[in-house]
Amino acid sequence: MSSRGRVSAKVERRRALVVDLACAALVAIVAILVSAGIGVVGVGALIVLVAALAWVGIEAALARGRRRSPRR
Repeated sequence: MSSRGRVSAKVERRRALVVDLACAALVAIVAILVSAGIGVVGVGALIVLVAALAWVGIEAALARGRRRSPRR
């Protein structure tokens, strides 16, 4: 085996550390992107929920008003 194929234990540890750091950075970036996406979807869902509850509340109030009004 040639001397180029052999690396010291220190170099192997350094390379492993670089690979681990790169993987950790990738996982952190993915986690940040996913959590930001979940936040955007959550805010959108909250807006839709509030609008739907307002719609149902208005419809119920109108239906109650129609039932209470005297018929001629």
